[in-house]
Amino acid sequence: MKKIILFFSLVLSYTLTHSQTTFNWAKQVGGVGNDKAKTIVVDALGNVYNAGGFSGNVDMDPGLGTFTLTSLGAEDIFISKLDAAGNFIWAKQIGGSQQNYISSIVLDAANNIYATGYFNGTVDFDPGAGISNLSSNGNSDAFILKLDANGNFLWANSTGGTGNDYGIDITTDPSGNIYTCGSYTGTVDFDPSAATLNQSSNGMQDVFISKSDGNGLLTWAKSIGGSSFDLSRSIAVDVTGNVVVTGYHAGVSDLDPGPASYTLSSLGYDAFILKLDQAGNFIFAKQFDNIYSSSGNMSSALTLDASGNIYTAGNFSGAADMDPGAGNFILSCSGGLSVGASNTFISKLDANGNFVWAKKITGTNASYDLALDPLNNVFIVGYFTGTCDFDPAVAVYNLSAVGSSSTVQGNSDIYILKLDSTGNFIWAYAMGGSSEDAATAVTVDANGTIYSCGYFDGNAADFDPGINVFPFSTIGNKDIFIQKMAQTTLGIKEFTFLNKITVFPNPTKENLTIELNEVAFDKLTGEINIEIYNALGQKLSQEILIAKRSGINTASLTKGSYVVRIINNETVIATQKIIKE
Repeated sequence: MKKIILFFSLVLSYTLTHSQTTFNWAKQVGGVGNDKAKTIVVDALGNVYNAGGFSGNVDMDPGLGTFTLTSLGAEDIFISKLDAAGNFIWAKQIGGSQQNYISSIVLDAANNIYATGYFNGTVDFDPGAGISNLSSNGNSDAFILKLDANGNFLWANSTGGTGNDYGIDITTDPSGNIYTCGSYTGTVDFDPSAATLNQSSNGMQDVFISKSDGNGLLTWAKSIGGSSFDLSRSIAVDVTGNVVVTGYHAGVSDLDPGPASYTLSSLGYDAFILKLDQAGNFIFAKQFDNIYSSSGNMSSALTLDASGNIYTAGNFSGAADMDPGAGNFILSCSGGLSVGASNTFISKLDANGNFVWAKKITGTNASYDLALDPLNNVFIVGYFTGTCDFDPAVAVYNLSAVGSSSTVQGNSDIYILKLDSTGNFIWAYAMGGSSEDAATAVTVDANGTIYSCGYFDGNAADFDPGINVFPFSTIGNKDIFIQKMAQTTLGIKEFTFLNKITVFPNPTKENLTIELNEVAFDKLTGEINIEIYNALGQKLSQEILIAKRSGINTASLTKGSYVVRIINNETVIATQKIIKE
């Protein structure tokens, strides 16, 4: 009888978990060389923009057609666009005779594409018939590239000195300003115009943070660091224009880019979170303290919710104190200090940098990226080997990699993990085959649809996380995957108020009405807020609902898709996609 109950419980758990998503499609792109997707974004129409690196000949059309790109050097950059069904629209190539790398792309409200990364030698950044050459000053230089929604060249600029300089992440704000972070060595002029704004590193590598307008004109550039290594990994901007950056540092580092100082000291490597105001002035800096000098914790990605709460993902070994304040919240790596030990951590701080919660994935695993959906559920992607427990609570939810060895250097599978806004486990999926597979980026659109990308190696890698099989086999070495999944389960509170809240007219022109029926309105206590977000997840407006029926002026919104969120007591109770005509 116990065996029957256990079997039923396992089946029920699997059914409930896997019924929460629907596999839409997966696509493969590759050639005979090493091809990897690094970053992914989606627009309001569901078009998917993907970027990464390739070598040799690559067919960028994942369908029956052919669109071949041929690298000019060791590794070239690609940027591609698929429609909502995964059909090929276009692909562009950036390259030169040496190795070039794209780190991140982002869209603005008009679906212009901004990219950052780094390059060596002379590179033509115009993927069309024109020529727009940039040449690195030393080794690697950082770049910013802008294309329109059709992949046509608009402009490009570069930043660098005689050392290695890297563009790592890029984002925009609703006004179209561009923010980048990266690392540099030596003295670098961060103003791409005829003017000069020099910064000099304190040690082997320092972090830079910059703000430019939509035409690439520099607003400001800041530098932080110490005498050792300081590296940035991710950048985000809140609704008031404050800038939040994460990365990791070694030794003693000054995190205040102004004339004052704010030093943090680390054992090994420590992850940091830095917040600046819209003028680049220091607000605060926090770090996750490493417990052992022979281990470290390194952040890999960061995102913000509408309230400015800070979500960070990264990896650690040994043990780390995840409370950056006076308290302690110790996470211990399940592999301890052994070679190859790595656990993923996920952290939430409030807008002031105070500790809210921290979680880990037990086993051998590492994270690359994280994203939020409209309900502030957290999605983390990366890779894992062996068997890992993806439920950070006392309960166990094990996934096992196919053909996996016991170390990070061995074969790995892809994971996608979903937690709620309080860090509780919702579901986790594994994808891949018997060789090396990893998800490098994830994004979630206004409807809660999940898009991920990365790379895989070998034969029969399965990209349907459900009971069906959707296998890919590599053409050469590593190939690219892009995958799309829809979510089918609403949050409990949102489901409770389903069909009790009406948003009309939809499409709308100048005015939008929000109406709660009497039962729903009477059940709610406290302030009810109405928030409008654009397709990039940026909050554009917030109003208080003071009656069962309230109107919102939408005349100032440009044509396109938006999401209306209704929030009560910091909980999203309803979301509705609207179209502005």
